[in-house]
Amino acid sequence: YKCIALVAETYVFVYLGMAMVTFPIFESTVWLLMVYALLACFVGRLHIYIGSWIFNCFRSTESHPPAITPQYMFVMWFSGPRGGV
Repeated sequence: YKCIALVAETYVFVYLGMAMVTFPIFESTVWLLMVYALLACFVGRLHIYIGSWIFNCFRSTESHPPAITPQYMFVMWFSGPRGGV
C-alpha cells in the first residue's frame, strides 16, 4: 500500500503543478480573494500555538512527555495546510 500511496500523492502534486502552468486559471482569478483565503487558513491554525501554550502551562520541567517546543509548534502549524492539499 505504501507504493500505491506514494504514486497517488506524486500524481496529485504533479497534476496540481501542471495545472498551474497549463490551464488558463489565472486570467480570471481574483488575487485579493486568494490572499484573503490563504491568510484565513494561516490565522485559523493559530489554535496550535494557543493550545500548546495552555498545555505547556500544566507541564513541569521534568514531566513526561516534555513540553512542546516553539520549533515543534511551528511544524504543527505549517503542516496543517499542507495536509489539506
